[in-house]
Amino acid sequence: MTLQIYEGRRGLSLRKQWRWRIVAKNGRVIANGGEGYTNRADLLNALDLVRSTLAEPS
Repeated sequence: MTLQIYEGRRGLSLRKQWRWRIVAKNGRVIANGGEGYTNRADLLNALDLVRSTLAEPS
């Protein structure tokens, strides 16, 4: 699996936004953030939050 961070557009938005997705070895997208971020730093903070949540025992 690979975590990809990219800048792109979605829907009717004319502004580019930072996004993330996880791609499997076969090239299929298996997860995405579902939300775009104006600043790359905001995206990285959100990913840190996700990582810390996954690291916590359930």
